[in-house]
Amino acid sequence: MRIRFSAILVAGLLILAAAGLASLRVPALAWRTRTLALKVAGRMPDLSWSDMFRLIRPGSGVWPENLPDVGNPHWAVTAPASSSDDLTAGERLFAERCAGCHASGGEGGTLDSGVFRYGTSDWALFRHLRFGIDELPAHDVRLEPEQAWQVIAYLRSRIAEGNPYTGADEGDTDALAVPPVTSASLTGAEAAGAQWLSHAGSVDGRRHSSLDRITPANVGRLRLQWMRQLPLTAPGMLTPLVVGDTMFVSLPDGTTFALDATSGRPLWSSGAKGTVPERALSVDGAGTGGPAVLDFSLFVPTIDGQLYALDTRTGKTRWHVRVADPADGYTIVAAPLVAGEAVVVGVAGTDRGVRGYLDAYAADDGRRLWRFYTVPGPGEPGHDTWGEGSTWRRGGGVTPVIGSYDPSTGLLFWGVGAPSPPLQGSGRPGDNLYTSSIVAIEASTGRLRWHYQLNPHDERDWGATFVPVLGDGGAGTERPVVYAAARNGFFYVIDRETGRMLRATPFARQTWNRGFDETGRPLEIEGRRPTPGGTLVYPGHAGAAGAASPAFDPALRQFLVLTNDGYGSILYKSERPDWPDGAVWGGRAGRVAGTPVRRELLAIDVDTGEIRWRTDFPGTMYTGPGRGGVLSTAGGVIFAADKERLMAVDSSSGVPLWHFDAGGAIDAAPVSYLGGGLQYVAVVADRTLLAFALDE
Repeated sequence: MRIRFSAILVAGLLILAAAGLASLRVPALAWRTRTLALKVAGRMPDLSWSDMFRLIRPGSGVWPENLPDVGNPHWAVTAPASSSDDLTAGERLFAERCAGCHASGGEGGTLDSGVFRYGTSDWALFRHLRFGIDELPAHDVRLEPEQAWQVIAYLRSRIAEGNPYTGADEGDTDALAVPPVTSASLTGAEAAGAQWLSHAGSVDGRRHSSLDRITPANVGRLRLQWMRQLPLTAPGMLTPLVVGDTMFVSLPDGTTFALDATSGRPLWSSGAKGTVPERALSVDGAGTGGPAVLDFSLFVPTIDGQLYALDTRTGKTRWHVRVADPADGYTIVAAPLVAGEAVVVGVAGTDRGVRGYLDAYAADDGRRLWRFYTVPGPGEPGHDTWGEGSTWRRGGGVTPVIGSYDPSTGLLFWGVGAPSPPLQGSGRPGDNLYTSSIVAIEASTGRLRWHYQLNPHDERDWGATFVPVLGDGGAGTERPVVYAAARNGFFYVIDRETGRMLRATPFARQTWNRGFDETGRPLEIEGRRPTPGGTLVYPGHAGAAGAASPAFDPALRQFLVLTNDGYGSILYKSERPDWPDGAVWGGRAGRVAGTPVRRELLAIDVDTGEIRWRTDFPGTMYTGPGRGGVLSTAGGVIFAADKERLMAVDSSSGVPLWHFDAGGAIDAAPVSYLGGGLQYVAVVADRTLLAFALDE
């Protein structure tokens, strides 16, 4: 009998194990399995077993898929009931069961403040309405689950009505007078002039403002005009947008603010829509780049893989989709890009062994238009560059930096990250397309038009994670081109129509390349790839440039970029692809002891590839690369931001003219806009949004 029981127990455990393994491939099962595992490990003490099964069972109406990441139901669980019928039912139930104490003048208060003695979260309210409160017998209402969620939805609607930052319904006189943004206005001077309508000002990636009120002669009078604290958990890689007189800024969890662009006064706010996974912060940073805008819709990404469309006038949600699942290792750390009537968004997560892709969604209703996988599957062109194994399934090639768009051809241009594992290529023989490449994709179909691979079979984690900047001419041609300052230390000019590399010139110290063949393929110097004993290479694995947004001045025909000259790494290859915490690296990168990194602002002549001038960024001796970015203006002043300093230099000479020490890390590039007759320059430093203008 004992033997039979043991056999049954072993069989049951095997079945559960098999189910657990299968669930990892199905997102709907994956988060439930992880939740059960965390409960068994004792890491969810606030959640009873009965409560847990009530939440995660199919058909519960609740979808707390973030619960395994945060481990706290008070954070992860939100009321699922929100329709007009739910609100009506909740109002009726409140009148019948709750108003005796909580109506106007009742002993329990009106509840409109949103602050409750026994817990403010939706989960706390659910438990109170479902099971009562022991200390308060009068609260023993014990509603059914659906009824409890309906009452909570009604309470939330009452709280929102009393929130001065919440926008009014469409058509209400209190709705903001924000003008609509057309696709045509997202390119050229209109996009980056009086307004700042895209992450790079315009969708061509140039970060060049047509405003000229700030000049070398008066920039010394630039003063801080207003500042706004942001509820960030870490310094943010955030770029605000300005539409009309309204500034929009969104945080990694989707919290979004509409501010008066001339004073910073809040106009409306939209609460958190996602959670911030701890591992995403440690690798990808606290940022999603910021929002995008088209018509009356503001497209807000969250770092846990969601995309929301909010009404610019009210902050109310128009639609919502899940782009990626953090349980599978994905995050979103870049702003979306509007391409025609589509909203295109990339994903991050190479260190967690994901397969990269780009998604496009219809701007009007959020339906997915296409998905382009950067690592081709069986039967697709390029799949044969991954060998015969299955490493392509988790081959990396993420898209964590925003791309650019050419409306005249309908093409998207996007930089693709390194393959995975990034420092160990023995398990992925071949060039590993389309990793470490620039790809040109038809915005209407998602079809690949061309690619150029900067580093075939990349084993240095360089990738091509930078903003491709669109220009005209260079390298002996007048054709439309793409400019790119790559992490591998070369400045590229690429034919925009064919993908042919026209010129590549080094802009930082490099020890890996001895030239290019007639197809543009790099000719590598032997012995510059990772080894078990370590190999010294310049630039280091984080690159000579990359994350910091560049700029392009079309009048002076110069490309502007923050660089890390003298930055090298000792690259070690490991036979074990992953680290104990699950990160997939295939090795590690060690710093070169005693070697400082010179942070510089460079002006590169796009016609010749030569460096016109270089300016040391104040406090330039660092041990690693930075973020930040560059803004060019028609007034002859360039603004560069990095580490803790915002500085202005002369566009023609690079001579420093002005600086401001922010006292906190600046991980995003500045923007410029017009408000009340003044030209403003704004940037996020640490957890604070700063806006500057001339002191009149």
